[in-house]
Formats: sequence, structure tokens, C-alpha cells
Amino acid sequence: MSKKKPVYRIFTSSIAAEFVEYIFLKQALGRIFQSAAIILSYLDRFLCELGSPPADLTAEIFRLWCQTMKSISPTTRLARMRIVRNFCLYRRRRVPACFVPDPSQFPKTSARVGPYIFSDIEVATILHHSKSIPVLVRSPLRAATTHLAIVLLTMLP
Repeated sequence: MSKKKPVYRIFTSSIAAEFVEYIFLKQALGRIFQSAAIILSYLDRFLCELGSPPADLTAEIFRLWCQTMKSISPTTRLARMRIVRNFCLYRRRRVPACFVPDPSQFPKTSARVGPYIFSDIEVATILHHSKSIPVLVRSPLRAATTHLAIVLLTMLP
């Protein structure tokens, strides 16, 4: 069994020490903070890839980093931007002039998908196509399981 490399060892930008302190603080407060630490490591890597690592995180650099997430859903982008904003708020306690992203510029969450009621014809079409799902070595019952699941779901009141 291999051990996971601690996330804090991969920070190398000019504000790496502050990333590590922030993660340690959150973990000392009882939070696992693993996924947030990974997002901060993405930002750290982005800072390092800019050529000459900038001295600090600025509004322009934050905007450029946000542009790298254009293909990600608005809800995920919002969550990642909030993580960075919380880090910046933490930094502001020590460095009052540091940049803090404006949350009014963050994307809005995507609308929740409402329920959809399938017609009898649509259910029949789905059932027909479920029989043609290819059989795989690692999942030989996939077509049968899918077909059975659709049949059982259509029996619900």
C-alpha cells in the first residue's frame, strides 16, 4: 500500500508558505481540508507557470486563473473561487493590502435540473435500447441490469 504524499509539499510559488500555514490551520481546527488544499495547489501551480512567479496574487492573476476554468460548470468554478477567496481573507489578517476577490464577480450557480416525466413511448424506446448495450468482460450483466432498473423504476407509483 502506498502512502499519499501530503498536499502541502507540492507548493512552490512565492506564497507557498502561506498556503501551507492556511491548510495547517484548517486541519488543526479539525477539518480534513483535502479537496480545498488540492484547489489551492492548482492555484499555486498556475502562479509558478506564469514564467516568473509573481510576488503576490493580484486581481489580474486571479482573473487569468479563473479563465482556465471556463470548461468547468459554474457551480464548481464558484466553489473553487470561494476557496481562494477564503484563503485571501485569511491572508488579509497579516497583509492588510493583499488582494481579496470580489464575490459579486463570481459566476452564479447553475440552475437545478427539474424532474422529467417520460412518456410510455419514451420508456419503451429506452427499454429497447437498453437491450443493445454491449456486453463487456468486466461488466457482463450491464445490459440486463440496466433493463431491469428501468422496468423497476417505471413500476413506481
